[in-house]
Amino acid sequence: MKSNDDKIKREIGLRIQTLRKQSGMTAADLQSATGIGLSTLQNYEAGLRHPPIKVIQKIAKVLKAPAAYIACLSDEQFQPEKCESPALSGLVTIDNDLASPAGTKASLAIDRGILKSRDINPSNLSVIYSQDELMAPTIQPGSQVVIDKSVNAITNTGIYALEDEHGSTILRHCRVVPGDNTVMLSTQREAKENTDFIPLEDISRYRVIGRVVSVVNWL
Repeated sequence: MKSNDDKIKREIGLRIQTLRKQSGMTAADLQSATGIGLSTLQNYEAGLRHPPIKVIQKIAKVLKAPAAYIACLSDEQFQPEKCESPALSGLVTIDNDLASPAGTKASLAIDRGILKSRDINPSNLSVIYSQDELMAPTIQPGSQVVIDKSVNAITNTGIYALEDEHGSTILRHCRVVPGDNTVMLSTQREAKENTDFIPLEDISRYRVIGRVVSVVNWL
């Protein structure tokens, strides 16, 4: 039985190989563009080695793909298109009506036009303060996290706010593994040690509070 790490290595390798071929590049072309040794690249594609995050970022830049997709933290293969700034149509205040681990009421003002362009209903949103250090640097402790409360099940890849069996609120990268009947939960920091593959029938031990749609990291 293959370990979780073996599954991730195999999937990362497949994604690198598929993206390379879609770009019309040979392994030698990718080696030349990235400066990574050919045998090392071949080991990555074969799922024999796990590329470090800096290597994934370098490969992603050449293949014009999101690093999170190659790292199996997202199923969004294409870079998001840059949209024109929507016309200002006033601000909407997003309040916290969820229990905040910080014990403080969080609120945030967001342009209505931005929400409309993303087909997000403001009434479905809430904002909490993150206390989860394992999601840094993407989500720093103390960041304001905007959550879509209308999403109460893990269906698409993304970051979700979950309530665990102890009643604590945690943030995790989540995705359903196709054909495996499992859900992958992972962190940003120490991902190898904190990645779990949970059978679909057991995922109910987490309550899905909502899907993260935006994060404000304060310096």
